[in-house]
Amino acid sequence: MQRQKRYLAYLLVLQALALIIGSVMAHPDSTIPTMITLPLMIVDLLLLQFLLYRVTAGYARARWFKIFYAVLCITQFVLNSFVNVEVPLAENYVLANIAYPLGAVVYATIFYFIIKDMFANKHETTYSLLAASNAYLLISIFFGCVYSEIALHNPGMLGVEILTGQDLVQRTFEISNYVVAGFDVQEGVGGMIKNLAVVEAYIANLYIIFVVGKLMTNEK
Repeated sequence: MQRQKRYLAYLLVLQALALIIGSVMAHPDSTIPTMITLPLMIVDLLLLQFLLYRVTAGYARARWFKIFYAVLCITQFVLNSFVNVEVPLAENYVLANIAYPLGAVVYATIFYFIIKDMFANKHETTYSLLAASNAYLLISIFFGCVYSEIALHNPGMLGVEILTGQDLVQRTFEISNYVVAGFDVQEGVGGMIKNLAVVEAYIANLYIIFVVGKLMTNEK
């Protein structure tokens, strides 16, 4: 249990760093050069994939599933590395159609295991807070992957000019982070993504309600 708690703590830090690097440091308006942000993001995402596997493997029992999930993590990371770069969308269209759904499956899987463990077992407060915080951040990542897949077929619904895979991912994850943080979706975003954003907002808010209730029950 102590090892799993450490993994959850590391995973939370890496998720927060990915958010800061991707949304702030690597933002088009940022003055930080790409030669600094790109290596930082690569290292962070590599470590993040490892922690995704370690945390999920700590919950899963079947050996075959652990191997399958490891392959899934590696595959989606490699594919996204080719797709989410400054290359025209059309050049990586097929790979992107594989990469984004795989990413959604990877993050949905670990979210499921964390939530299942939280509500099926009673844990100490620190462990529960780490698990709950990780799962909360995973909501925006999952929906970011979903928005990316949808926008891939119609980039115009993002409300801004999308030329490359990097532009698409930055925009879709920006929308997803705005929704979870409680901000309004930016103007120009298409109706389908707006409707999904409503679903994301409901899930994030209901999640908070359920988790607070669970933590209060544990305390009692």
